Parts: sequence; structure tokens; C-alpha cells
Amino acid sequence: MSNAEELTTTAAAPFNNLDGDIILRSTFDRVDFHTFKVILSLMSPVFKDMFTLPQTGLRSGVSSVPVIPVTESSATLEFLLLLCYPAATPATFSSFSHAAAVMEAAKKYDMHVVLNRAGDLVITQFLPAHALELYALFCQFGWQGHAQTTATRALEIKDLG
Repeated sequence: MSNAEELTTTAAAPFNNLDGDIILRSTFDRVDFHTFKVILSLMSPVFKDMFTLPQTGLRSGVSSVPVIPVTESSATLEFLLLLCYPAATPATFSSFSHAAAVMEAAKKYDMHVVLNRAGDLVITQFLPAHALELYALFCQFGWQGHAQTTATRALEIKDLG
């Protein structure tokens, strides 16, 4: 086992399942997420295409499962993957910046369903407290409907400071 593998940790359930056939490794904080190609392929054409390529890169020393390094933090990756899993529902975002990071990752991996779920969760959790930030985020993603909803709800705020 190399020093690099000794320094990694395994994510909490459901991403500690050793039956997983792929590992996503957060290079930000070196956390391994054991997951399944079929789930990622169904949720992301980026991963689906990636899995058609030969997996000759990193391997897990424990089970020789392919390891895909990703730049997202473990907190972002965990929330992103929870939005992919059919029976898992993430609680809440830890902050608005966390929500934005998850949405950026969903966009990066072309995860439309995950992006829509995250957008709905963001509205529920952060409106009206972060109306302006939400409006900007939705404009950035080109979500005219969400942006209009946010703007309309912001106009309902009695005390704008």
C-alpha cells in the first residue's frame, strides 16, 4: 500500500460499500466514495462516457477497484452523490456556498436531474434569506423560471433592511 492510499479515508454510508465497482476520490481532502458505475452512468452522461474508456489509472489497494480522482471536496461530493442515490435524501446544505458548490459540480458532470433537485432544495432552504444570491445563482445557470420566482418572492419581503 502506498503512502497516498494510507492517507485516504473512506466516506460514511452509503459510500463505504466495498461492493461498489468504482471509487470517486476527493483530491481536495482525500476521501474515497465507493459507488456504482450504473448509478453514476444513469445520472451523468459525463461519467457514462468516462466508463467506456479503459480504466488503467489508479486502483484501490484493497479491492483493485478503479479510482477516479475528482476536485470537489468530500462535503460537496457526498451531497452530490446523495442526490443521485434513489433511496437517499440529503438533509440540508451546510451553507449557501456549499449549495452553490454542489450545483456547480452537478453542472460540471452534466447531471440534470441532480441539478434540478439541488435547485429545488436551495429555494426551500435559502429563500427569502438569500434572495439576491439565489437570483444571481439562477441567472448564472440560465434558470429563468427559478430566477423569476426568486425575484417575485424577494418583492414580498417586508423589511429589506
